[in-house]
Amino acid sequence: MKKLIFIVVVSGIFSIPSFADDNYGCEKKLQALEKQLEYAKQYGNSYRISGLERGISNVKKYCGGGYPLDSKEAKEYYATNSKLEVMEKIEDAKKDLAKAEYKLGKAQRKNDVEDVFEAEYKIKEAQGRIEMYEKYLSEF
Repeated sequence: MKKLIFIVVVSGIFSIPSFADDNYGCEKKLQALEKQLEYAKQYGNSYRISGLERGISNVKKYCGGGYPLDSKEAKEYYATNSKLEVMEKIEDAKKDLAKAEYKLGKAQRKNDVEDVFEAEYKIKEAQGRIEMYEKYLSEF
């Protein structure tokens, strides 16, 4: 069971999307909506078609901080948002680290070996996430 938890956590950690990718954000949303629109047209779903057309219009109008999709400003807008998202993930990992350290102290006082092991595992996992996100942030 612990191996399964480890595999799930590790796979979740290393499946971070590349926020620096040029195809992230508005363009990616637009492509997904256009692909869905093609399927809706294939199957003649008029309600879905009208909703997707409205969605495409909204993405073109409002996405990218109000800047045109291919503009330098829109790319800067997404780069800034990506940095903020990574910083939020670092803060979440730090909170998880603090909780795990608290649980470790509590488990050590109770001499509960299983809880100590679990808390130590969570500490290592949180430290790994913090390190990974900080490394990713430094690459910006």
